[in-house]
Amino acid sequence: MLLRQKIKPPDQRPDAVKKAVPAALKSGQYPLCVISQPFGSGKTVFISRYVREHGVQVLWYNLDSTDNQEYLFLEYMEYLFSQIPGRNPQRGVTAWGGEKFEIPPPERLRSLLGGASEALRAGGERYCLVIDSFETITGDGINAMMDQMVKYRPDELSIILITNREIPGFLLRPILNGECLALGGETLFWTREETREYMFRELPESGEDQADWVYGQTEGWPAGIVLLTRYLRQCAGKWDWDEIFLNTYLGDYLDEALSERGIEGDLWEFIISTAVPRDFTGESGMAALEDERFMEHLHRVFHGNLFLQYQEGIYHYIPFFREYLVRKCAQNRKQGILSRLLTFYVKKREYIRAVRCGLDGRLTEQLSGLLGLCGRELLREEHLRLLGEALDFLGEQEVEMDLESLETAAQYAYAAGRYSRMESYLNQGDIQFGKENRFSAYRSLYKAFLHLREDRERYGTQINNALFFLKENGLAVPYLREQDREALKELDAEYMALEQKSGVRLLVNPFGTFRALLPDSGKALSWRTKKGRELFAYLVEMKGKPVERKQLIKTLWPEEIPDNAVAMLHNMIYSIRKELSAYHLEGLIRYQDRRYSLPVEMIQQEFSDLEEISRMVETGAVERLRGKEERFERYWGRYLENIDNQWSEELGNYYDRIFEKGCRLLGDSYLGEGNYERAEVFYRSAAQLDPYSEELEEKRLECYRGMGDYRQMKRQYEAFEKVCIKDLDGPPSPVLETFYRKCSREAGKNQ
Repeated sequence: MLLRQKIKPPDQRPDAVKKAVPAALKSGQYPLCVISQPFGSGKTVFISRYVREHGVQVLWYNLDSTDNQEYLFLEYMEYLFSQIPGRNPQRGVTAWGGEKFEIPPPERLRSLLGGASEALRAGGERYCLVIDSFETITGDGINAMMDQMVKYRPDELSIILITNREIPGFLLRPILNGECLALGGETLFWTREETREYMFRELPESGEDQADWVYGQTEGWPAGIVLLTRYLRQCAGKWDWDEIFLNTYLGDYLDEALSERGIEGDLWEFIISTAVPRDFTGESGMAALEDERFMEHLHRVFHGNLFLQYQEGIYHYIPFFREYLVRKCAQNRKQGILSRLLTFYVKKREYIRAVRCGLDGRLTEQLSGLLGLCGRELLREEHLRLLGEALDFLGEQEVEMDLESLETAAQYAYAAGRYSRMESYLNQGDIQFGKENRFSAYRSLYKAFLHLREDRERYGTQINNALFFLKENGLAVPYLREQDREALKELDAEYMALEQKSGVRLLVNPFGTFRALLPDSGKALSWRTKKGRELFAYLVEMKGKPVERKQLIKTLWPEEIPDNAVAMLHNMIYSIRKELSAYHLEGLIRYQDRRYSLPVEMIQQEFSDLEEISRMVETGAVERLRGKEERFERYWGRYLENIDNQWSEELGNYYDRIFEKGCRLLGDSYLGEGNYERAEVFYRSAAQLDPYSEELEEKRLECYRGMGDYRQMKRQYEAFEKVCIKDLDGPPSPVLETFYRKCSREAGKNQ
């Protein structure tokens, strides 16, 4: 006998959410339709409501595993077609419980379809045959008969097939030909808004956060939403996956549904293993599982409606299903999969995914090293929570972190407002690094930002010093909060306005003792070390031209080991900026593209026309030089006298030659004009640099003779003679002595 419940549409029941019927289904333009979606998607409820609400004449067949027997399938089909007005059942053709048919099944089915077609045409009615739970059919015979039914279906009969597995092969060609409508998950799965609507109705005290969580875990799977809502009703809003699978029947439901599908062996292991990572690609999955049949299994799972989603090359299981599967994976296998996957992501530089693998697998050592490797990428707003989870986990494991990981950890603690932990991380870094390093710079910077409102001038200077240290050492600026970045913009604007308003900020006198004076107070900058003064003097001498670090080291420490010299240079720059910061001049030393410079517009030398004068002297432009002659009336002093280095020695010699040559040019010029008084002034200045020059002495004597000052001429020669005897161990040359005697005789005649 036939079971009545197998040929009867399900009873109408109040639906949780009424899904809209697609226009293509309502229009009736498709004679065939298939709904292939996971169990618990509401397929049967949806179609039963559709046929009732749209007045469709329906023939309904609920399949189960017993319907794999061809004779029984035909018995039910025969009975269903007999319900069409004008169509009477033919008894005795098939034998209930028999093993053979008097007529082969395909021919018998075609006969049934022919009779149904005649009755439908005669009655002028349209019918819809709904075949539900087709996933229970495994026999080739039934599939062959369904292929016949699709091919020889009467025009007045449409067919809807419901299955929770992949679409049967006999419908693929009609789908490609546009004769069969395939309804996907967007038809049955609930939207976020529909999930909220259901939960607010069933659980009025639930909020949007809870509804969004449920939707996120189920991605709209109706059965999951219903079961999780029931759980939330009894757990007062607190959820735990272990309790969910125990107390909602969700685990039992999944166990039974998967058991009915007969998933076992390699495929079951594949499903469990691919659920361990949060998501995977074909490439990453093969690397993690080391499974030669990976793509074959992946195809079966994806097309088998087992909650495996695909988007833009990435696969992932719906979260609730993944949680269910992961609990069935042994811990050592889980860790092995995640360890291999973490290594794969590191090679691909997909560090965020790698960190998630490290956390999911509790891979302590790999995770610790990873934080230092990808710290900069993790220090973004969207990844801070993940970074915090990783650091909390490593803290629980009492892992000793390397310097790069400590750097990342300190920045996270600042971003998260966990200042005591920040201090702890920075202290650990200081212990390993020593004084004045990136950790001390971070501490200085972060503390200054935290106290900036208390003393803007003091902490603003501290911020600039710390940033300069980082930039000068080629270190990246650490994580800054949005309010820090805004404060930094304001400080930059303030210092820029101060520079524009003040103009010249330092007066420099390079001759004699090198000094840098504040123009307002006349106070001289102090230098902690001689090398600090030398470095500053060298940058002044470069007159705004940027100098590479390598050149500075070569100039200041020519004999030093390179690594030591780099460290000394960094410390030197930092100490100079500290001195300058007291006068808001910390921005005076500029660093860009690994080069240092001083802005020429902010520094004024007392001999600002020195370059111009030097060019006049070198080219012998005496007429132009007379416009600067007051510069040569007195000796300038030794250039950078208190700077002891080869480069300063060379410059000192150069400017001494310029001074002496300039004096000679001016003296000769005035001597030629007979202006003996002015000529003597410049010869006297030149003699300060070359006191043993008999040429200069002769010209000075000639000047005194020209002026008629024989007494001074005598004193001058006698003084020169004493110097020669004392310092040169002998009197002046006979030539000079002869010249002097000649001048003396002239003096006697004139007197």
